[in-house]
Amino acid sequence: MDRTRASYLVIGLLGMSCVVFATGCIQSVETKVHEPSIVKPMPQTIASGPRHVCAIVDEGEVQCWGNNEHRQLGHDAMPLANAPRRVTGLPPIVEVSVGSQHSCARTMDGEVYCWGGRHGLPKRVKVLSGVKTIASGGSRTCVVDDSGTQCFRYDRLSLSMMSVGGMEDVVSLSVGQQHVCGLTGPGQVLCWGENSSGQLGDGTEIHRAIPVRVGDNFRALQISSGHAHTCATSSNGRAYCWGANGAGQVGRAGGGALNQPQLVRGLEGVREVVAGDIFSCARLDDGAVTCWGASKRGHFSDGEQSDPASSRIVGALSDMTELSAGHSHACGRRDDGSVHCWGDNEHGQLGTGPVQFRPLAYTAVKPKEVVGLVAGSSHTCARTAKGEVKCWGLNATWQLGNKSDDTRVPVPIKARDISGAIQVTAGANHSCALLEDGTVACWGANGRGQIGDEKRERRTRSRPTPKLKSVVHVEAGRSHTCALTSGGRVSCWGDNRYGQLGDGSRNLRTRPVKVRGLSDAIAIAAGERHSCALQRDGMVMCWGSNEQGALGIKRGRFRSSAVRVEGVNSVVELRARGDRTCARTESNDIFCWGDGKRKPWLVANLPNMVELDLGIAHMCARFEGGKIQCSGTNYRGQVGDGTRTLRPNFVPVVGIDASSKVTCGRRFSCSLSTEGKIQCWGDNAFKQLGYAPNSRKAKPSRIVFANLAGSTD
Repeated sequence: MDRTRASYLVIGLLGMSCVVFATGCIQSVETKVHEPSIVKPMPQTIASGPRHVCAIVDEGEVQCWGNNEHRQLGHDAMPLANAPRRVTGLPPIVEVSVGSQHSCARTMDGEVYCWGGRHGLPKRVKVLSGVKTIASGGSRTCVVDDSGTQCFRYDRLSLSMMSVGGMEDVVSLSVGQQHVCGLTGPGQVLCWGENSSGQLGDGTEIHRAIPVRVGDNFRALQISSGHAHTCATSSNGRAYCWGANGAGQVGRAGGGALNQPQLVRGLEGVREVVAGDIFSCARLDDGAVTCWGASKRGHFSDGEQSDPASSRIVGALSDMTELSAGHSHACGRRDDGSVHCWGDNEHGQLGTGPVQFRPLAYTAVKPKEVVGLVAGSSHTCARTAKGEVKCWGLNATWQLGNKSDDTRVPVPIKARDISGAIQVTAGANHSCALLEDGTVACWGANGRGQIGDEKRERRTRSRPTPKLKSVVHVEAGRSHTCALTSGGRVSCWGDNRYGQLGDGSRNLRTRPVKVRGLSDAIAIAAGERHSCALQRDGMVMCWGSNEQGALGIKRGRFRSSAVRVEGVNSVVELRARGDRTCARTESNDIFCWGDGKRKPWLVANLPNMVELDLGIAHMCARFEGGKIQCSGTNYRGQVGDGTRTLRPNFVPVVGIDASSKVTCGRRFSCSLSTEGKIQCWGDNAFKQLGYAPNSRKAKPSRIVFANLAGSTD
């Protein structure tokens, strides 16, 4: 059988996939840190989904990388993996297919294993046997076996098989977002599903529940389904496409959808065609690659294209033997086994490292320059030795201290008009700095008056908070701010719907008001809807929302003045995040209250601990000597142990030895070393780690394949 029939690709967006045959794998690395080991298995196939990629290596081993939000990489380690990692629990595999949130694989004996979606780690689909080929796309997987063609949805707990009639002679399948196409032995193409853009190729825009034939006399050697368009190669070396064409992905100017196969002009000697989201690529006889359609994410190597419908050769590529395209990226394999990828890398799908989200060094700020570090909900700020403030991460409300072209900023932005800062705090959407003259300046969101400038307009430029002086510490909550003065008094401003300002009312305040029932405070903490203070006698006072028990008192939904937390004393450190408060005692006991529990409970005793901080559902502790341990929810890798496993007990953060500061954001953590080196780990959705995996690569980057057999790291 012709290889282009037997080894087909199914590519797509949000549900498109590549289906590949063979044994070979990908280890994706770009930096010297990840240089390959001596033994190098050469890849033979690649399988791209919308945001993740899988491949088969020597002896049928499968490795995957990219987005892992739904465990579609086959492990429970990290939400993103920027380099290949072995899928464990699989027998030798001969075919792998990739959907949007799941992956499936076939053995030589026709057994099918799937992972991701609603089903987690790899499991055998027991109702299937004798499967000849598989294809995945969106939430669906389709198979061909002796009985014909069957499909099932992997985003449902119950895997109900749906038989597709009229597909008995199908030898390969291609699954798009909401449509499926099959290729028969004689070369006929049959499609069914959504047809609003003509992607079924039957000359109509009518949705079809049963397969319809593409064209009257159309014959193909290989097919590929994109998000809402389909492409195919013919026996005479031509490429044909049909369906959505808003970006020229069908290869015709004008942007109108085409409901029948149309020749992609200017192409000859086509051996393979793949369809991505709103672009398409073809591999030619000489191994060159040409693409057409949208190019804003670098699909055309140079990232530019004047006529989207015209194909353009992808530079630096030759001798290609296989193509694979996902949502906004593409990969190709050369005859020497090397793999090159280009396009969008937001989810690590280019596989250019690092291996996983363990603590990553942040190099955009020079070491020794940073003397202070704080994590907000989704942004991070550093204080320099010169008293400047530099922030990165989410900037939707200008909480970084200046405007930016993108709302997710991985590089530091210098906060405007800030000098002489001696402390920085970061809330959900605003930030504040304590200045050396004892005043406070804030910037960012101000819809609830949290900046304290007597107005409710967000600001990129910081403005001193009026009627505040002799401040020694400032804390930002979700939408309110509190300041501690040298005289032990506490003033707060901003949102007060739950009494979190402590002034005896529930009225919003755009200027500081004093907290009632409180004196002789030495430390403060601000949560999402509550505030707390540590008194000189080691007692804790709190005010605000008690709906989740964050005040540590048995009764009442809220308190608008300070009340004493029962059952906790000899406290030396106080932290708050979300609806939870935690305290460290002189004996290094950690007590917490809130999150549904009104009575403080003992979390742990950590000898030699010197610092504690909280995330929304995790916490980290720094010890004498600089080591860090974390515990709690770990889905985003915020615990920093190299896994995504829930950690009820404290575990060491890998790669951290000499820290001088630990700080927790909502679902991420950062540390500052004694030499001013910043390292962060966990959620990076808003680039708050200072790492930009979504840097687009217009020029194909070679992926180096290392021997990872037997390794799960």
